[in-house]
Amino acid sequence: LFKLKSHVPDVELQVGGPDKPIGIDDKIESCNKWIKDPSTQLIEISGEAGSGKSRLMAELQKKYPDAVRLSMSASGKASSMHSLATIMGQFITHLKRREYSENISGDDITEFERFSKMKPAEMKRVIQMNPQEIIDLFSRALNGLRDEKNELVIFLDDLHDTDRDSIGPLVKILRDVAGKLGVKIILAGRQD
Repeated sequence: LFKLKSHVPDVELQVGGPDKPIGIDDKIESCNKWIKDPSTQLIEISGEAGSGKSRLMAELQKKYPDAVRLSMSASGKASSMHSLATIMGQFITHLKRREYSENISGDDITEFERFSKMKPAEMKRVIQMNPQEIIDLFSRALNGLRDEKNELVIFLDDLHDTDRDSIGPLVKILRDVAGKLGVKIILAGRQD
């Protein structure tokens, strides 16, 4: 009994759970088929808290090294437009660390930074006045990330944390950008 109490399992700190996923090989294979299917643009992964949604996305991401992984996690912020600001900040980080970021203009990266640092009320006002501006910005950035050899996959995790005011612009960005550019989007969130 003492040895069992003192045993510390070998776990992956980044996502949790065992180092080798158990029982999700069929789900990974299904998602891979959908990603490769030209008629599929959007894949939704839903389940209860702790059911393995984020782990499944992490395993899928290993197969697509150029993928963009964004999290809607609130990180303590629950204000209007925090979700959009959060993913814009994460997207900037992603753009800056890619060697092919030279395909994306410095002006666009500066514009992403400007949007992500806006106060929620200002961001909401700007988006309501000209929603196409942010859609075009995402389109140009994603187009710069595209590689003819590989699928461009965007993973959006923790959708259940999305604030109400960010939903409209996000849906429009996802629909317009994914449809025009052939980007595959995988969403994960708790079912409500």
